[in-house]
Amino acid sequence: MKYFICLVIVLSSVVGCSSEQKDIELCDCVEAGNRLNKVSASFFDGSFSEARKDSLEQAKSYRDSICARFQNMEPEALQKAAKDCSALNIQPELE
Repeated sequence: MKYFICLVIVLSSVVGCSSEQKDIELCDCVEAGNRLNKVSASFFDGSFSEARKDSLEQAKSYRDSICARFQNMEPEALQKAAKDCSALNIQPELE
């Protein structure tokens, strides 16, 4: 079951992104975050099992490993990297 969940995470990340390497990495980060959000939201239905806990930990570790290089990125560089990523919509702040 653990391996199936990891496979689903990886495949969903690759399918939703553009073909350029920089954008794939950023899109992978966004998709990994979305997947983690879905897994964590599933805990609100009241049921809890070790398999769900394991899938949450795997999704969190995957997200952290994919997104590490983007955590301290300047906003301008992030916007440039996100240009072709359809999963990410950055809107500048209104002044």
